[in-house]
Amino acid sequence: MNSLYSHRQSFLTFPAMTIEIESLSHAYGSQTILREVSLTVAPGEVLCVLGPSGSGKSTLLRLIAGLEPIQAGRLRIGDSEITVSQTVPTEARRVGLVFQDHALFPHMTVAENIRFGLKGRSEERINTLLALVELTHFQDRYPHTLSGGQQQRVALIRALANDPIAMLLDEPFANVDVALRTALRDDALGALRKTGTATVLVTHDPAEAMLMADRIACLVDGRIVQLGTPEDLWRHPAHPFVSLSLTGAQLISGTAMDGQVATAFGTINSPTPLSGEVIVSVRQSDATIIPGEQAVISDVRFGAGGNIASLRSGNDRLLIETDRTDLTTGMQVGVEFDTSSLKIFPAK
Repeated sequence: MNSLYSHRQSFLTFPAMTIEIESLSHAYGSQTILREVSLTVAPGEVLCVLGPSGSGKSTLLRLIAGLEPIQAGRLRIGDSEITVSQTVPTEARRVGLVFQDHALFPHMTVAENIRFGLKGRSEERINTLLALVELTHFQDRYPHTLSGGQQQRVALIRALANDPIAMLLDEPFANVDVALRTALRDDALGALRKTGTATVLVTHDPAEAMLMADRIACLVDGRIVQLGTPEDLWRHPAHPFVSLSLTGAQLISGTAMDGQVATAFGTINSPTPLSGEVIVSVRQSDATIIPGEQAVISDVRFGAGGNIASLRSGNDRLLIETDRTDLTTGMQVGVEFDTSSLKIFPAK
């Protein structure tokens, strides 16, 4: 597929505008969904909001889009100021929306879906848009006759065709097969960067966030627990969710006291001055199997170019990369940790 933005100068003239979110809080009844969320998205920047289900990701997009009223805080999209007492209708916010289900009108053809809302725009513009994503010959087709990838391309160019200040993408590639997903991500990312559109991408896929984001905002229980570049978050996770989702680490429980952490797999010299119940973040390469009796090998599998041993101690489980070939199920072993790479967080 040709690049979505290979001829962008022929039709895309986006204003350089910023999204500013200040202290947004939101609740549904007695359930608080967002808590004091503040973010800024610069022109041309792709900000990924990463979080588990129920963390408030989609609610944040709905507030930006105007699909939910602001209950507390402030929002600015370009020159538009939106508060509890001062709102701007969705159609006046100049935002493009692309959702997981594509949200195409099933009773309209591809061309009619793109034409919808483009007041005063020529047929030539629609044809140009279709040509850019190699759908010229599909303009008279209905959405249900298209593949998931084709529907997603239609949804993306329909949103971009409206000259949005901001693009809001809610799990846009979740229903696309793996083989096509990479190409669609590349095309979407290139288009958004080149047009200078401030973009918020919601995802629960850490790999997608790492690949597409300039910065990642990790949202847990309605709060931003860490915000930074993909590299910053990978190297310096500041929350168990960040460590677990972005670095591929595993979490084990422990008790810290006097510079040491007692775990089910042995005692660790603590690199942090914490005390009490803690969570230890351990990458598979952060530990080595040694002689001992702290754990039992429950399985050995091939993965990531070498063997992955699964260890159990009580109810806890630990995966360790190893080049040893003598490990067997049921063998008792010890564990040695590389404390220079461990991250330790308060359990609370």
